[in-house]
Amino acid sequence: MSTAEIKATLRSAVPSAIFNDEKVQQALSSLPADEVANVKDYSSMPSQEVANVLLTIADRAMILLDADPSKQSYLFGQCALSAPTSEPCFDFFLKNWSFGFFRRPLTPAESARLLTLFKNAGSGVRGYQSVYFVLMQSPQMSFHVEEGQSSSGDRRRLTDYEIANRISYKTTGLPPDATLRAAAGRSDELQKIENVEAQVSRLVSLSSANSVSRVSSYFRFYSGIGDVPDPNPIVTSGRGIKSSAGLGGNMLRELDDYTQGIFWKQTGDFEDFMTSSDSYPRNESMRIILGTSAVVDSAKIVAQKSPTSFGFLHRPALLTNDGGRTNPILRGAHLRQRYLCDSIPEPPSDLVAQTVLDAGDIDAQSNRAKYEQLTNQAVCLGCHSQINPVGFSFEGFDQLGMPRSIETLYADSGQVKATYPLNTAVSNPKLDSGEQNGTAFTDSIALSRAVSKGNKGRSCYARRTFEFMTSREISDSNDGCLLSEMEDAAKTGTLKDVFIKSIANEDIFWRKLESN
Repeated sequence: MSTAEIKATLRSAVPSAIFNDEKVQQALSSLPADEVANVKDYSSMPSQEVANVLLTIADRAMILLDADPSKQSYLFGQCALSAPTSEPCFDFFLKNWSFGFFRRPLTPAESARLLTLFKNAGSGVRGYQSVYFVLMQSPQMSFHVEEGQSSSGDRRRLTDYEIANRISYKTTGLPPDATLRAAAGRSDELQKIENVEAQVSRLVSLSSANSVSRVSSYFRFYSGIGDVPDPNPIVTSGRGIKSSAGLGGNMLRELDDYTQGIFWKQTGDFEDFMTSSDSYPRNESMRIILGTSAVVDSAKIVAQKSPTSFGFLHRPALLTNDGGRTNPILRGAHLRQRYLCDSIPEPPSDLVAQTVLDAGDIDAQSNRAKYEQLTNQAVCLGCHSQINPVGFSFEGFDQLGMPRSIETLYADSGQVKATYPLNTAVSNPKLDSGEQNGTAFTDSIALSRAVSKGNKGRSCYARRTFEFMTSREISDSNDGCLLSEMEDAAKTGTLKDVFIKSIANEDIFWRKLESN
């Protein structure tokens, strides 16, 4: 489980008096962050740190229960405080609280083992606490345990409750709600894809804070960026903005607002996503950067139209850096790798170092001329013939993501040191399969429009969604059919359709068996 999932599961499984305890919250705050920008960042194994935190929380729960009979009564039932405690009283407690940890009914064998533990601990309150401690330390608190019900080849068919868990955690990051639990309790209802799709669509349509958070996590993953640094203060000042402090975070917030706006409010498709002029400046600095006429009211977030910021690829969070000049190579490589799913190897570090050394001081020219000079060797052209045209087209936007008509280089004093003319025209960027030789674009806006209408960007969007939902890389031989369905959704439907299809598909019924 992710840290967010562990917190959500614990919240649903324990009384609020325990979950909201100050020391429990302190322990939860020490769980490792689990934001990922690449599918290779995922790990199926929880760290020792997670195990230690859960043990600390279980120990703290026992201390709280020892100190407060009212908490014992609430958790175990009033009958638990009477001696001797009856088995029906214990059964009521077990059924009432074990589901939150296991997210399914206990098996008879599990119930019997816990009853034995209860008796061996002397029954009474001490027995209840012993059982509750074991529940809090169960593997289900940090794993999505899927034992399945039957095997077919190298796959195992999941139970209805396991399918319900997949639906809920993938859609909202939470344990199943009452409606989904009820569906799981009706034999084989969730073994039908149409019923799974209905449940996923229901959870998405609720637009709850948790589903919104889940979608936000997806777009952070899709964007492939983590924290955004504050831009260079000299550049910021030169563009008429008082301070760069906190601008990186503001840009990241605007990226979140933009992606959520397209997904939830417009139910936009991929073309809308790549071309919308909607922008979400929450303060004056961001308003200047985005060129809107007003800031967004935080209490009622309504998009402002930007005359300069064009679609997802032009979000300031994706274009900014903290240096004195833009880096078209990093921009171009990131777009190709992340949003077109191109495989571009890292250049040999010794070759890069030697090339820069041999070039000497070449800063006294435009960025484009500088990088053309650095990458014109034959050994570089294979990759840079793809990277450079994309990156150069974005030279019309500076280190803040603001449009510019000339390239300005500032001295450390803040004075203008030099200016250079811009050339954003590019040819043969190879954005899509079947692109004709001689294809040309005047700038990044024209290039973004081409990405929005092409198939490659849509297919990559579907691929990234698949990676996020499955927490693994795609196997073209095993996942081809599912990926094709998702690509079709990206070509003909909305972003929300792709999200739903990434969950509601045949893959949700199966767990691949580990090879020996």
